[in-house]
Amino acid sequence: PPPPPRRFFAGWGIPLLVATMLGANGYVAVAQQARPGATTAGSGPAQGAIPSDPCQYPQECAPPTATTGNLLSNASFETVINCRCPQPRNMANTTTTKVCSWTDANNTRSDIYATCATGSTNASVYYYGAPDNYFGTQASRAGGNAYLGVMAYSPGGTANDRRSYANTMLAAPLAAGRTYYAEYYASLAEIAQLKVNSLGFAATVGYPGQNTDGLLGVSAVSDASAVLSDRSGWQVVRGTFVAQGGENSFTLGYFEPTAVTAPVAGATPSAYASVQGLAYYYLDDALLMAVPRAGASFSTTNCSTATVLPVDGLALPASSGATYRWTSSTDPAFVLTTLAASVSPSVSTTYTLAVSIPGQPTTTSSVTVFVNCCYNAQTPGIVTISGTRFASSFQFAAGQRYFVSGNLLLLGGAYTIPAGCNVCVAAGVKIEVVGATLTLAGGTLTAACGQMWDGLYIQNGSDFISQAGGSPSRNAEISYATAGLVLMGGGLNNNTTAFAVANTNFLHNYESLNLRDLTRTGTVSNCVFDSDPVAMLSPYALVSSTSYTHTLRHVVCTNAANVAPNGVQVVLSSNTFKRAMFGVWVGPGAPAPVLRANQFTGNFVAGAYSNAPYAGQIEMSGNVFRLPTPAVNTDNPPQLNQAYALAPGSDRQEAYGVLASGPGVYRSSGNQFRGPAVINIYSDLRPTYRQLGLSASAATPSTGAISFADNFCQHLYEGMRLQLKSNSNITGNTFRQCVVGLHLLGPGAGGPPNRHQVQCNTFLMGGAALVSANSPRGILIDANYPVELTGQLGGTGAAALLKNNFDSSTFGDLYNNIVHVWNDPSNPPFYYDTFYCVRYGSSSPFYDPLVVQNVSVQSSAGSFFVPVAGSNGNDCPHDGYPSAGIRARSALVPLSPGSVGGTSLEIAAPNPAHDQAIIAYRIAPVDVAQDLTLVVRSLLSGTIVREVKLDARRNAVAVPVADLPEGAYVYSLLVNGRPAATHRLMVSR
Repeated sequence: PPPPPRRFFAGWGIPLLVATMLGANGYVAVAQQARPGATTAGSGPAQGAIPSDPCQYPQECAPPTATTGNLLSNASFETVINCRCPQPRNMANTTTTKVCSWTDANNTRSDIYATCATGSTNASVYYYGAPDNYFGTQASRAGGNAYLGVMAYSPGGTANDRRSYANTMLAAPLAAGRTYYAEYYASLAEIAQLKVNSLGFAATVGYPGQNTDGLLGVSAVSDASAVLSDRSGWQVVRGTFVAQGGENSFTLGYFEPTAVTAPVAGATPSAYASVQGLAYYYLDDALLMAVPRAGASFSTTNCSTATVLPVDGLALPASSGATYRWTSSTDPAFVLTTLAASVSPSVSTTYTLAVSIPGQPTTTSSVTVFVNCCYNAQTPGIVTISGTRFASSFQFAAGQRYFVSGNLLLLGGAYTIPAGCNVCVAAGVKIEVVGATLTLAGGTLTAACGQMWDGLYIQNGSDFISQAGGSPSRNAEISYATAGLVLMGGGLNNNTTAFAVANTNFLHNYESLNLRDLTRTGTVSNCVFDSDPVAMLSPYALVSSTSYTHTLRHVVCTNAANVAPNGVQVVLSSNTFKRAMFGVWVGPGAPAPVLRANQFTGNFVAGAYSNAPYAGQIEMSGNVFRLPTPAVNTDNPPQLNQAYALAPGSDRQEAYGVLASGPGVYRSSGNQFRGPAVINIYSDLRPTYRQLGLSASAATPSTGAISFADNFCQHLYEGMRLQLKSNSNITGNTFRQCVVGLHLLGPGAGGPPNRHQVQCNTFLMGGAALVSANSPRGILIDANYPVELTGQLGGTGAAALLKNNFDSSTFGDLYNNIVHVWNDPSNPPFYYDTFYCVRYGSSSPFYDPLVVQNVSVQSSAGSFFVPVAGSNGNDCPHDGYPSAGIRARSALVPLSPGSVGGTSLEIAAPNPAHDQAIIAYRIAPVDVAQDLTLVVRSLLSGTIVREVKLDARRNAVAVPVADLPEGAYVYSLLVNGRPAATHRLMVSR
């Protein structure tokens, strides 16, 4: 008889029929065949009584749960319902459920096979028995009673009916950035004459969508190493992947875009069907688990009791072949190979967990145990001091531990705290230096127990030097203090001796470095400023996940004495400012420090903030500002409102690289401002949390024009927000994927138009779906702010051309549907003098006109190309494209998506290293826009000796080690401050 409608049949099995050949229409040519063997109800193995109508007793599936770490419910497919109902066992048939929690992802022909179907008199049932069934003979793996079957590929199927998949919803959505391990087992069916080159799996948000030839249009993990020709046994298919976040659907099957099949010898007919030219597999025992990683960092004051390191996640099953290895940042001999590791650290230590799975990238994660051993006067070998000390009768000794029980005054002469000397200060106690010089030469000033001490005060008339010391060299340290280091007034005897703070770690202080009422210059260089809420001590200790404290301000500049700091210059260079409300905070009338080549990372209100500083224009060059994610803002700890109150003009829903207010502003050149991730500039909604690169308001320098040149802004809501009350130079900047590149914020109505040189800037933006009130804009000019944009202040003619480059072709949008220059309609229109061509593509010359609002575009050239540099000054001196005129500098290119796998780090070469070590790395696509740092630490002390920002476009970095002492080090790749991989490095000569 002719076949019934195709949708009612599972796999390639036709009830009471056996396929012998494929017809031209894709159906199976059939011949009737009786079922051999038992023909009476109940003759199958241990089936019990069968009701006359088995479909009148429907069963229901329980909702999916994750009780053993496996996110897949019914993962061995044992819970089969309506097993004897005389219907196709096709999982795509939605009229009757077949197997709990699983269905077909392609509405084609995935099947469920179970022992409960054996013994039926109905072919619609017994074709789907186990171990014997339509496609062959296979016992369930591990003694089970059921398994699935999928058509990996059928060359003769119809255009959209060549593959089938098994799909299930997950018990919980996957976490962004988390590594997951998946496995299942496959066996090639006896009648299948073909095999595929891989099987795999895919995690998606929602039900996956079908592509051509039955292929699902999803990003999948394929295991090409699996043996896919075994008909008798079960072969594992496995792999790991990093979740994007929110995936709640999981699919098994064949995902190669171009099908690769091969003939396999040994195909034999089943009891019901002849061999067929297709690739069909049985599947059993699926698993999806989060790869375990180190848990949350924690602090302890009990240094004698062993503790088990926290682990996030359960151990993977033995079938995965996973091995575990813990190492320590302070003990090179420390190795534990069990997931549950018991430790007893005596100093703050970072423990790194490496999880290795055969054939997969090793994943690493770390937990830090912040150790604050309690010291007091009864501690054996400790020296207790307080009161007044004179240099002639007291000096700190290397290798000695001191307990400062009460306020300590160091009076007259010179004092040194050498490397290996630990000064432990009781709660609330301060140390003052009066009429003396104190050198912190690699020594440590820290809290004695679980409460923070006050701080180190260098009073007016005293001097201070901080530097590394010892052999091997060790950074000095000031930690767990409320006020940190306080430098008051002038130098010794009020002279102009400069202070010097270098190679010093300021860790977990409420405020780290206070510069008060300075009348002398000084430098702060190569220092690390960092805080972790877990490490903070009372009264700022972590209370809960939404009530905690970071450092409030790393560097504080104040002028409470209202002393005119004439000629005072403080230079902050090559420092790292991490995880504080403010990296640098400058109050009214205080000398604003020069900022050179510093790294600002994750400072939740502003990397640098200044409010009406004393100086006019302050240099800010070569700094990198990496703005934070909304995490802390979302947590809303109580301290956050207090921090925003310290920054007049700030917005509670914004974070700033630099926030400057008042006539004295930073003169910004060569700085980078980067958002935490790729920003969606297409959204027509204003985000609830916005990252801004540089925001300056009420800026009126005493002389000359304000300069903002050669800066780079990427993935920000606004690159620069400038309220300029006098002329300015805004030249050579690059704005990449910012909702607003340059925002000119007016000071109010009245007065003549301000003239700003806005020239040779690059706006790489990508198109917007709509031109609306919130659509992306290259240059945005606010209401009530009449301006003139010019290529040269005071210039005329060709030199005054506006040579800005607006380019969205980088992002594949040839329509350039952004607003290039928006002048609020409340302002008078102005002329925008530029070239005839306003954009020049490197591969194809696109000559799109400017998209403007309330602006008249004036063209100075009648042709697409303009004269080369030197003929009339039409070319930007730094662009590298002299014949293109307005083509700006090459911008950073994001990493192309690579193969599936996580961010990884390779072994250094050579290792041991002599002068430099070449360290290769790979950045996974999910991490491309994150904060990527390579940190090198001493293995013995844990001190950071190198910190290098990594470029996601590259795959290796050269790390100089010629100046490092011989010995053992560890280097880690940090993603947003969290180690992604760690290896050891030896320095030897």
